[in-house]
Parts: sequence; structure tokens; C-alpha cells
Amino acid sequence: MEKIEHAEPAIEFVIEAGSSKYDITTNQGKNALLQDVVTMIVQMHGTVAIDQSLRLTAKKLDLSLQSVYFEYNRAVRGRKHEKPQEEKPSTQLS
Repeated sequence: MEKIEHAEPAIEFVIEAGSSKYDITTNQGKNALLQDVVTMIVQMHGTVAIDQSLRLTAKKLDLSLQSVYFEYNRAVRGRKHEKPQEEKPSTQLS
């Protein structure tokens, strides 16, 4: 039970892993990692979990919470406007 209580949140793990993938001392690196993290957060359920993840992201990347929420909201709007993949009729050769 103690291991669970001290387990690293998934978002924190993604941020730490991304910190070695991107140079987060630059705006370009922060933005790239932010996009990776937001993609994961968009798939989450529950406003508390989403809010905590966005706050942690802002803190770890030294960004304003407002800018992190802006990117999150833009990603959510993008998902709503995505069209589901249409199934193409299969063409079978006889």
C-alpha cells in the first residue's frame, strides 16, 4: 500500500520522460512537451484529475496556468471537430 501512496502520477512520469526527449529550457522544447502532455490529458476523465494534471504541467514546465489551459481547450475543441473515420466499402475480388 505504501508504494501506491508514493507512486508517481502518470502525467509527472510523462513530463519527466519528455524532459530528456526535449530541451525544456527553450520555448520550442516546452511547447513540444506541452503538446505531448495535453494529448494525454485530453483522454482523461474527471474534472479534478484534469485540473490537477494541468496545474502540475504548468508548474513543471514553468508556464502560466492560463497558457496550459488554453492549449488544453484548443485540443479539446479539435477533438470535437474531428470526423470519425468513415468505413469504406470493401471491394472483394471473386
